[in-house]
Amino acid sequence: MSKFFAGAFWVLVGAAFVLSIHSANNISNNLKSIEGNLDRINTMLKDMSSNAEKNNEILKELTK
Repeated sequence: MSKFFAGAFWVLVGAAFVLSIHSANNISNNLKSIEGNLDRINTMLKDMSSNAEKNNEILKELTK
């Protein structure tokens, strides 16, 4: 009976190890995706701010 429990214990340890590696890979992939999205958002915000500066300059010229 104790052999069964020892075997079951090691099977569960192995399963936990495999699942932890799988979870770590999923988290890593998600973080890379989030980083890419943040880079895209940062680029869009920079474009929007540069366009706002140009629009302000045009408005100043028109209101003179």
